[in-house]
Amino acid sequence: MPKIAASQREQYVRNRREQILDAAMLAFAKKGFDATSVSEIAQQAGLAKGTIYLYFSSKEDIFSAILDERSFVGQLTNLLEDLQMPVDQV
Repeated sequence: MPKIAASQREQYVRNRREQILDAAMLAFAKKGFDATSVSEIAQQAGLAKGTIYLYFSSKEDIFSAILDERSFVGQLTNLLEDLQMPVDQV
């Protein structure tokens, strides 16, 4: 990570994480989840493969973040939990 002021670190991390998620979504859309590697996500993001692992532990972790943060799935799951309704009863 480049030297940045402590006050800007949180925004830098948030932006880099979003950059990775954007790249992963493009890569998954092009080749599908199974055929996409972390190396390809890194290449799409213009980052080193090791940088991806500073933010996510695996390709599956990236995919989970996409589902949780960029789709209705996370919101629906939270809503069902709030209603105390099992997902399989929907």
